[in-house]
Amino acid sequence: MLCVVCRMSCDVAWYDVQVTSEAYSSPSIVLAAKSGDGGKIIFDDFRESYYWLRQNTARDAKIMSWWDYGYQITAMANRTILVDNNTWNNTHIATVGRMMASNESVAYPIMRSLDVDYILVIFGGLTGYSSDDINKFLWMVRIGGGVFPEIKEKDYMATNGEFRVDRAASKTMLNSLMYKLCYYRFGQVHTEQNKPSGWDRVRGVEIGNKEFELEHVDEAFTSEHWIVRIYKVRRSVHLLCSIRADCPSCCRAVLSMNRSNRMTTDRKRSVFRLICDCFYLLCCFSFVYTAAAQRVSVFVIRGPCVLHPPLQLPAATARQ
Repeated sequence: MLCVVCRMSCDVAWYDVQVTSEAYSSPSIVLAAKSGDGGKIIFDDFRESYYWLRQNTARDAKIMSWWDYGYQITAMANRTILVDNNTWNNTHIATVGRMMASNESVAYPIMRSLDVDYILVIFGGLTGYSSDDINKFLWMVRIGGGVFPEIKEKDYMATNGEFRVDRAASKTMLNSLMYKLCYYRFGQVHTEQNKPSGWDRVRGVEIGNKEFELEHVDEAFTSEHWIVRIYKVRRSVHLLCSIRADCPSCCRAVLSMNRSNRMTTDRKRSVFRLICDCFYLLCCFSFVYTAAAQRVSVFVIRGPCVLHPPLQLPAATARQ
């Protein structure tokens, strides 16, 4: 009996170790799933997309995304973002939520005023990845509506009060920037057998708006499994600003975000210069200290330093 209990305890402990190691050794940047035959499928879309941003965009390119991915874009793509996980100013996040919730005509002038070059969205309708931006979209609407009263959550609900993306979805939802960025060209894709094209595997419905074109952005990159989609904002010479003159809160938010982004960039450069100066002084101090400790005389000439060993005194002189 004791042997059976010990064996069961060992099995449970082994299982716990395996589950824990599986959970903690799979970072969220790389996704894993089980195939039908029990094998493992790796989704490397995030790393693939950040690498594309790093290699194919200008160094000073500014990326707009939801705040969840700010740190990853900054660290892995080395690009400037509008908001990240450490953004405390709710107006900044609300401005991004307002752009995502608005149609292209309203969002475009705000993006141009913020010097946005690319937009990054996360979409799971092809693979079944449920932590995508469509499932987070209501939070964007709520946060945006908390600052900008023209964004109302009820406008994005169906007539029965549900949040939907199929034909029963509201017109505001079907024409929002987020909807179009996620579902662009998805209406021609077949995801499952015996299902119509444009079948969203997360929501389990056929999308309601399939035939549309983008007016102010162009598709720049879509990852292998469509999890990450990146769009380039067009540069229009004739920009008709839709920010109304009677809406000072919008203007204040835009100007405040621009100033904040410039201050953040300048602060990062100042910190980097300070770190470099400190490192240089530390190296100099370490070199001088080492030279003094070893009694090495240093003669600086034009070009590299020349090190001379100390003079060796005769034995008789040394004894005196």
